[in-house]
Amino acid sequence: MKRRLSSEKPTEKSARQKPDDEPPKHTILDTPPPPPKPKVIDVHFIREVLKEMGLASLKENEKFGSLKFTIDYPALFTTILESAIDETTMFQYFFTEIKGPLRKYMEIAGTAIQPKGKMDWPATWKEMREQDERTGISFLFCNSVKAVIRDLLLPFRDGRAGTREDRGDTQKTRSTTFREELHIREASKCPITGVLSDASTEDPAPGGFKGPLEGAHIIPHHLTSKTNVYTMIKNFAGENALKDFSTKSEHVSNGILMDVNCHKAFDKLQWSIQATSTGLDTYEYTVRRTRPHQKAPDAGLATSHLTEGKKLVFGATSTLAKPNPEYCNLHLAVAGVAQAVGMAEILDVVDRDDDYEGFMAWLNRDVHIDHEQPQSKPLEGSAIETGSNTPPTQARLGSGAPPGDVGIVGTILPPSKPGPSGTSKPITPLPGTTPGYGPSSKQPPNDKINASGRPRSDSCGSETHKDVKENTYNQNSIVY
Repeated sequence: MKRRLSSEKPTEKSARQKPDDEPPKHTILDTPPPPPKPKVIDVHFIREVLKEMGLASLKENEKFGSLKFTIDYPALFTTILESAIDETTMFQYFFTEIKGPLRKYMEIAGTAIQPKGKMDWPATWKEMREQDERTGISFLFCNSVKAVIRDLLLPFRDGRAGTREDRGDTQKTRSTTFREELHIREASKCPITGVLSDASTEDPAPGGFKGPLEGAHIIPHHLTSKTNVYTMIKNFAGENALKDFSTKSEHVSNGILMDVNCHKAFDKLQWSIQATSTGLDTYEYTVRRTRPHQKAPDAGLATSHLTEGKKLVFGATSTLAKPNPEYCNLHLAVAGVAQAVGMAEILDVVDRDDDYEGFMAWLNRDVHIDHEQPQSKPLEGSAIETGSNTPPTQARLGSGAPPGDVGIVGTILPPSKPGPSGTSKPITPLPGTTPGYGPSSKQPPNDKINASGRPRSDSCGSETHKDVKENTYNQNSIVY
């Protein structure tokens, strides 16, 4: 037998043979895949949930009274969140409403969230889409937005809204002292128009005139008996919002003496007052128009006095309390959202058509989402049809308005967002979220900023709710 010398090349067979002591090589199939990277629970995550579930451009067509409109849920969520005085508590409200269904697929640890078990993110999103009709994440999201309309926007606009706590006769009686103290503080003169009360024995100044004046409540006094509204206000403005309001609803600090027409426009959320701190317990009060495109309020002859940016002086010669800055800024934020999502305009039509019961029936109706429906066509003449940047609808809601109706979509935001005490405060976000911009000495022009004083974003967000029922829309992308 021929022996192979060390200098000879090994045969092909021997070259393939491995020494017994050489460790075996693992293939890629033997290595377990790394666990999915956790995500941070913040507004970006909620937007991702909507996107992955095909709900990023979820809209609903609705006909109410003589008005036909479109409700853009993700855009509504963004508007509400950005306009909130306390963005953190507002976000926590939305996330809490969808946390239950999310726990079926994900593990939550503090502010981190990741898929359960060996699932990765793509597989998790896929299963959530397939099981949405059973888990109802999209259903809860839509109804949580409607809850903000029902329990926050509507009660500020209409005294019939909101459920009263069962404590017998809770009907508030308007205080005559409230009205009398307002007359004393303002010397029976409207601080907005300069109109002298027709009940005054004095003569108006040269060029001035007399007229009926009313004591307007900054925060509606009927809210003192509506616990669901209180809860939503705390979500929107922080845990300490309206802390002592139950005993101060008829206090002079919750009132402004107004010309009748100014009062009506104020209650319709067509204009408001911004209070900005100028020092220790001193504030500057400014007129803010909240209607789209800074459209003038419907205040009759008083409209010319309601100019954007007009400075107001209260109680120049009186020691009585001036308007509470927290109340002013809360009214401003709510008015901005109501006008942005078009709810104020809808309620004007409701009043005109005397169809309040029908509106409430829609507001309390569960949202039905049919994932099997084809993509809905944009409404004729609406911003959905004419706007080139609007993505196609991916999920359709059961609606009352047929295609072809004029719709209202987009976002209109109020002026910069001050803190509860009138001073603009930076938002303290959840860990991992992006802090907001606080108003500074050098802000972008008004056409570049949104409700929270930060540069305007054209993107839509999203969010979620639990067992509530509510809905909204908005208008062509406008800023205050």
